[in-house]
Amino acid sequence: TGGADWIIADTLGFEPIRQDIWQLIQVPLREQIADPSNMGPVFNGLASSGYGMQMYHDSRPASGSEHMYSHVWEMEGLTCNGEDVSHGFKVGIGTLTSTLLFEYVVHHDFDSLQERMKKPLTAEERRREIADLLVKNCYGASPAETAMKKYLTPEQTLERRRLIASKWTELQRRLRQQIIPFEELRAMLKKAGCPVSPAEIGLAREQYFHAVPTAQLIRVRYTVLDLLYECGLLADACKSLEKMW
Repeated sequence: TGGADWIIADTLGFEPIRQDIWQLIQVPLREQIADPSNMGPVFNGLASSGYGMQMYHDSRPASGSEHMYSHVWEMEGLTCNGEDVSHGFKVGIGTLTSTLLFEYVVHHDFDSLQERMKKPLTAEERRREIADLLVKNCYGASPAETAMKKYLTPEQTLERRRLIASKWTELQRRLRQQIIPFEELRAMLKKAGCPVSPAEIGLAREQYFHAVPTAQLIRVRYTVLDLLYECGLLADACKSLEKMW
């Protein structure tokens, strides 16, 4: 899903994909994860991700929206049966979550979503929205500052939506080629012995759903969360996350 997030940023012209790094990490990925009992290819994939981040001097090649939920839960001190939840398990749940959001994009024509789009917020309205999301006061100052760096005025938001509309069909095509379908991915994770529902890592429904809009606040890096938020569709897309339960 990190690759799918990069595809979105690339398609919209915000952060071009570096083909040498893409070839290193993304091209062999499906073969590397095909057999969870064969650790050699899995290790090679992990190593390639590390090399790719070093080459790019940033974690973008190996980290997208799926990691951002995990960061939220880590700041909230998520535990399960009294023990900290592994980063990998949290990212696994995040990967399934983002996959459903990508499928929302893939399965809807842009024009059919127009009536579901929320109106753009003023700066003051956005600050209040951010404060409501960060009410637990365990996230530090950074998320609020980062979110306002990404803030678009209502006029800028409408211009951004026009850009996204012009690229929507291309986004659908590229995302369809990139993502592993949700049901297939969930079966793969289950076969590997990983948790596949939020409850399995100690998440209640409210904490799980709260993490999605909150995750959009914590990085400038453009992901599916930003795409949907800027279109006023993030809340609507979250309805598809009921499949996680």
